[in-house]
Amino acid sequence: MVRFLTVTAALFVTVLPGSAPAARPSATVACRAPSPPDLYRVKLAPTAAAQGASGVADLVQDASPFGVPLTVDGRLRYEARIAVDGLPAPSTLGDYAAYVVWAARSDLSGVQRLAVLDEAGRARGVVAENKFVLFITAEAGPDAAAPAGPVLLRGLSPSSLMQNMLAEPLGNGGMPPC
Repeated sequence: MVRFLTVTAALFVTVLPGSAPAARPSATVACRAPSPPDLYRVKLAPTAAAQGASGVADLVQDASPFGVPLTVDGRLRYEARIAVDGLPAPSTLGDYAAYVVWAARSDLSGVQRLAVLDEAGRARGVVAENKFVLFITAEAGPDAAAPAGPVLLRGLSPSSLMQNMLAEPLGNGGMPPC
């Protein structure tokens, strides 16, 4: 098979007598990183406090020397690359100075501060949960330790979409499952 491919390739690069050889393509080709498949793209939906805003978080496997990025207890690690558009300056919403990105388990426990949105509405942070909720709040400062301001954008991880939402406090109004 390899010999056949080599011969076939040689036929395509043969130079006819009297013609100049074709210029070789450059060895360096500019390319951009492909965007992740839709399954690894979390759409961030606005709440009533941020109508007109939109956002997306691309989940990319975090760097690892072992090929698969895992925590000590075996959970996958994702780098969430967040991009948000349409949010006004935090100060227009009240006594707020920054937008902070948070992640929590789907039952809203284990809230983790991921990052602060920069001036362009971009941020990166590492999430190590199977099912999680991403949300963005307006906070009094960029060093907020827990969410206290209004939630402006929120989205569910792809693995959360496969569960019965009525069994979760987020989907059933806080009632315990039957």
